[in-house]
Amino acid sequence: MDLLHLAGAIMKNTFSSAIAKLTGKIRAKEEAFIREFLTDLSVDLIHATPVDTGRMISAWWPSVDVPMEGPEVMMSGADKSGAPSIARVMAVTPTIAVGQSYFITNSQPYRVYVNMGTARFPPRMFTNRTATRASILASAAAAKVRKK
Repeated sequence: MDLLHLAGAIMKNTFSSAIAKLTGKIRAKEEAFIREFLTDLSVDLIHATPVDTGRMISAWWPSVDVPMEGPEVMMSGADKSGAPSIARVMAVTPTIAVGQSYFITNSQPYRVYVNMGTARFPPRMFTNRTATRASILASAAAAKVRKK
């Protein structure tokens, strides 16, 4: 191999290596953003949940790729701070990868009535308020990831 071909091969390997390194950094930032945003969005939703007995705020269940259902979901206790729900979010969001779906489900059967209201009770619209804040939370999450 002559010197010119050797230099070309070295440059090609260096360029390929630089592209691979850059791609890895971009993927890491993308995953960091997704995790930060979903954590912030979930915690915002939990804090927006109206509290009476503490059962509904404690009944948020995050999951990846498949919504949570079943007996384990129905066993939510009553904690007016929302700490059990936040702890579950903090356990699940670090595991999310690009391309996966994230769900946060509330297991209380009356959640829809609290959110949408009834003939006797006005709507609380806490899920809608959180959804309207999503772009603000996304910008904040992007700023946090950018600083890291």
